[in-house]
Amino acid sequence: MPDHAGGAHEDADEQIRADGPDRLLADESEQRGHPQGAEDEADDPAEETDHGAADDGGPDVELIAALNRSARPEEMLRPFTRKGGGGRLAVAQVVLCVPSGITKVEREAVQEATLAAGARAVYLVEEPMAAAIGAGLPVAEPRGSMIVDIGGGTTEVAVISLGGIVSSQSIKVGGYEMDEAVAKHVQGRYGLLIGEETAEQAKLDAGSAWQLEEELECLVGGRDLQSGMLRRLELGSEELRSALDAPVQRIVTAVKDTLEGTPPELAADISDRGIVLAGGGALLRGIDLRIRSETGLDVARAESPLTCVVLGAGESLNELETLKRARPGRGRKLRGRRFQRR
Repeated sequence: MPDHAGGAHEDADEQIRADGPDRLLADESEQRGHPQGAEDEADDPAEETDHGAADDGGPDVELIAALNRSARPEEMLRPFTRKGGGGRLAVAQVVLCVPSGITKVEREAVQEATLAAGARAVYLVEEPMAAAIGAGLPVAEPRGSMIVDIGGGTTEVAVISLGGIVSSQSIKVGGYEMDEAVAKHVQGRYGLLIGEETAEQAKLDAGSAWQLEEELECLVGGRDLQSGMLRRLELGSEELRSALDAPVQRIVTAVKDTLEGTPPELAADISDRGIVLAGGGALLRGIDLRIRSETGLDVARAESPLTCVVLGAGESLNELETLKRARPGRGRKLRGRRFQRR
């Protein structure tokens, strides 16, 4: 995103890319909850501010505070559109990544919220397509490529060929579901109530989807449901692996279902080239080995799984003419799914 240090931007056609509605705050490990110390005095996101001045590379406090105070989607998007436009002018083009399984009503709601936030034109790109582009897969070639994007709220599985999605699955299972599974396990087995952030940290510290060469341990703290007092306990990676088994198995099942719906000629390509994992959930220890064991295919993580989707959205900005041709009517609905890499 360009840095506008001189105040208001003079070109109203500045472009911005933004990730999907469920991933606006970066990767899923940073997305959980609101910071406890957000300032109540933060400027209203609807006010005119110049976010381009005095950028020292650190956190944008005003932007974070505005997001924390946001109650509606357009209020969450407005700081991004104004920051991309230099602080005062709205940007002309916005690319949003959305789950492939959203309904027509949800798609239109995302578009309307983005337009209400100040954008002049909205282009929707499905997350698995953006993830595949960001991971460097040859999406425009007449060969099959398979991407599994494990995000915070959803997991997107897709087979892509000739710039289009041939077969796909979208399930509401991701990092949040895994965190909830850990919290429920600790509460049910030990009578200890822990927060979602604590559960997420336990997953990051010792969680796994496959047996580890050296098992890990982590310490969690919470409130004892019987005494009401604070208590800590130690969890091992074997125990966490058991707690995470249900959501991980649902992801594996989605992968297998997508493979079953893939045409034979593309299935042969995937058997040769394997599956690529993207998203924060791809960093779970051993999930590649679990999928490999269940499918018999080679599985590899993308080079930068946390940023694949946003990088793909950025590259799609180079294909705005393709997006415009695919966008019917006034340009609020994007049904076309084909891209060609330059």
